[in-house]
Amino acid sequence: MRYLRALAFVPALGIAAPLVAQDPAPPVPAGYHYGKWLAAAFAVGFTTLAVRSHNAADRAYNGLLAYCRAGSCAVGPDGHYVDPDAEARYQDVTRGDRDARALFVGAQASLASAVVLFVLEVHRTSREPPNIPYHGLTVTPHLGGVDVGWRLAIP
Repeated sequence: MRYLRALAFVPALGIAAPLVAQDPAPPVPAGYHYGKWLAAAFAVGFTTLAVRSHNAADRAYNGLLAYCRAGSCAVGPDGHYVDPDAEARYQDVTRGDRDARALFVGAQASLASAVVLFVLEVHRTSREPPNIPYHGLTVTPHLGGVDVGWRLAIP
C-alpha cells in the first residue's frame, strides 16, 4: 500500500510548478552584455591615445626648452613668444596637452560607463530570490542561559 501511495505521488512531481527561485533569470539585453566590453575597449583605446599625446607634448616641451637654451626666447607684452618658431613650438605643446586632457576625460567616462553596465548586467542576471526576513524566531537571554522559541502568528 505504501508503494502505491509513493507511485501516485511521483507524477505529481512533474506537474508541480517550479519555485520562483528556480525560474531562469530574464535574458540580459545585448546592450548590457556587449556594451560593457565596448565601453571598456574605448577606455583602453582613449587611455592609449592620451598617453601617446601626452608623451608627444612632453617631447615638444623638451624641444622648446632646448630651443630656448640655444637662443633667445623673449616673451612679448601680449604673452606670446617674439620668435615665431618658439611660438609654434609652444603651440604644439599646448595642443598636445589639450588633446591628452580630452582623451583622458573620454577614457574616464568610458570606464565609468563600463562599470555601470557591468553592475546592471550582474543585477539583471541575479538568480537569488529577494531577501524576505522572517521574525518568527525569538531568542531571549536570561540569567540561566538563553531561551529559543518559535512564534507563529495566526490571523
